[in-house]
Amino acid sequence: MALNPLINSEIEAAAGKEHHDSAISTDNYSLNLLGEQQLGPYRCFVAEAVPKRKAKYLFEGRVWIDANDYSVVRIEGHPAKKLSFWIQHADFVRQYQKVDGFWLPEQDQTLVQVRLYGKKILKIEHRNYVVNAGQSTNARSTVRETAVTQTN
Repeated sequence: MALNPLINSEIEAAAGKEHHDSAISTDNYSLNLLGEQQLGPYRCFVAEAVPKRKAKYLFEGRVWIDANDYSVVRIEGHPAKKLSFWIQHADFVRQYQKVDGFWLPEQDQTLVQVRLYGKKILKIEHRNYVVNAGQSTNARSTVRETAVTQTN
C-alpha cells in the first residue's frame, strides 16, 4: 500500500512537468549554507534546503554540493508535503557517484513509517555503470545492474 504510491510518484516526477517543478533551484528552494564537509573523496558544501512551497515533489533537508564542479553529491531529507494517509513519515537519502566525469546515482534509501504496518525500508543500489564514449550525448550511460532490497 505504501511502496507502490512512492514508486509511482517517483515515476511521475521523472517523466513529466513535475520533474521541472522539483529541480533544486532558487525557484523551488532557499539554500542556507551550513559549512563544508568531506564526503568520501569529495569536498562538499553542505546546505539546508528549505522548500518555498508545500509540494509532494519537493523535500526539506540537506544537500551536499561538490566544491569543485558544484554537482549534487548527496541529498537527505523528507517530502515537504505529507504523501498519503498511510504514510506517516518518510525519510530518504540519495547518494551520487562520479563515473568517467558523469554524476550518476549510487544509492537510494527510503525509510517509511506506514500506518498499521510499521517501518519499511527500501534500498536501491546502482552499480556497474558503463559510460560509452562513442555515443550521442542523450545515450552516454546505462545501468548494468540495479539491486533492490526491501526490509521490514
